[in-house]
Amino acid sequence: MPEPSPARMLQRLLRDRRGVSAVEFALIAPLLILIFVGAVTVGSFANVARHVNTVAFTIGNLATQTQTLHDADITDIFAVGKVVIAPVDVTRLTMRLTSIQAVSVNNGPITDVIQWSDASNIAAKTVGTAVTLPAGLLTTAGDSVVLGEATYAFVSPGALMFPDGLTISKQFYFHPRNSQTVARVSP
Repeated sequence: MPEPSPARMLQRLLRDRRGVSAVEFALIAPLLILIFVGAVTVGSFANVARHVNTVAFTIGNLATQTQTLHDADITDIFAVGKVVIAPVDVTRLTMRLTSIQAVSVNNGPITDVIQWSDASNIAAKTVGTAVTLPAGLLTTAGDSVVLGEATYAFVSPGALMFPDGLTISKQFYFHPRNSQTVARVSP
């Protein structure tokens, strides 16, 4: 039997369709896996961000519903924050409550000063420190707000994307509901 010519061999090779699907899958599979991992990561990030937003809102809201807060009240508020973020990993969550009051010395300009601060898994802010608030939040000396903050160190599932993580931070300002300020009482 004579040896097929090179042109004939090339024609036969071009007509052969065996294995085409495997080659196409091998070319497309990495892209499909990347899209899947990206979708899972974005979905997980959005879920955690929503929970962190709810935690910051909830702890600030709870702190402003009374005229005074005791140590047990603060402990309870932070416990509620941990419940709100469930089933997300609580160990990566930090929470802070800070009362800021507009102060005027001798009818001088108003300065916003930290009156008290409590925190969970993060340092509390220094009492007496002047801070800058959004414009128009406190306009009259004696008025105050409570700042509820929550921060979460997000790491993507399997740490495939963002292996160093991303920080999600949310904060809300609340005016006290039943008094001009929320007093912090420690035993």
